[in-house]
Amino acid sequence: MERRTFLRNSSLAAASLLLPNALRAQSPLEVRTNAEALQNLEDKALTTIAFGSCNNTAKDLSYWSIIQKDNPDLWIWMGDNIYADLTTLKQREARYNFLKTYPLYQDFRAKTAVIGTWDDHDYGFNNSSGTYWSREQSQALFCDFMDIDKYAATRSQDGVYQSYVFGPAGQRTEVILLDLRYNMNNSLTHRELLGEDQWRWFEDRMKSTTADLLVIGSSLNVTSPVALLGLEGWTGYPLEKQRLYDALSMTDKPTVMLSGDRHFAELYRVLLPSGKVIHEAMSSGLTHSTGAWLPHPGRISPMIGSKNYGVLKVDWTGTGPVINMQIKSCDSYGVLAEALTRYGA
Repeated sequence: MERRTFLRNSSLAAASLLLPNALRAQSPLEVRTNAEALQNLEDKALTTIAFGSCNNTAKDLSYWSIIQKDNPDLWIWMGDNIYADLTTLKQREARYNFLKTYPLYQDFRAKTAVIGTWDDHDYGFNNSSGTYWSREQSQALFCDFMDIDKYAATRSQDGVYQSYVFGPAGQRTEVILLDLRYNMNNSLTHRELLGEDQWRWFEDRMKSTTADLLVIGSSLNVTSPVALLGLEGWTGYPLEKQRLYDALSMTDKPTVMLSGDRHFAELYRVLLPSGKVIHEAMSSGLTHSTGAWLPHPGRISPMIGSKNYGVLKVDWTGTGPVINMQIKSCDSYGVLAEALTRYGA
């Protein structure tokens, strides 16, 4: 039976890799909680996946009690999980610890499995790239925050990309989280996002996946045709975006992309050049949101400019997954936008 994977070249993770880093100053109960939650999902068909980005710990964090009402199987951090621009490593660690010990988030973690990736403000600073001078140390702090095992490849590889597999055959979800910062080259002469090692790893996942649903996390918007004046996105890296679309087309598995970063939320449906349809749910941000209407031919929802998080509600009762992509309010429990996607009957 396939298990969630931490190791780059393995689809079977040893049971020890499911344990968080016990060397960090966490209580024994807290150390067990996320590992047990993830283990409990290995054989469970995921039906509720929640996600969000842009979380400034200096702002109101009371939204955790709202997200908990969805009773998600899994929470995915989509980047800017803290804002620690140009802080010292000790200050960055303190902000992670503040969030991790915030009572409402502690209660949420006790009931919900948590995974995630990062973006610029938790990796380094605004729009920071692979030239960030403390990227190795920042990676270690991120892995500690996520309770990633001290022997996991995620701690030693160039970037925090990861893959997890949940559920039985026929109802299996693979969650693939990309790292768009560690290897980013945003110079005018060479544009790169993933780095060759991560590309090989990702393309291998696309070729070999046995999942019935792919959920792929990209901290930056994937399908928007707009990226300019400091607004980042895959469209600012056209060769990388084409390679991504080519990789997604290696499999006919239903695919939903998750993204954040832009401080507003939208849902998209996009037809790739290969003929494959993908969907993207962008949710941003948890503690602050501004709203900006940008042209997008694949938009299938209103633009949401208030504080928000995202939810994928997955129905496995048919011959393929039916997914209700939702954008929900962080201020009061309720749906702000949604779109139903059907794969199979």
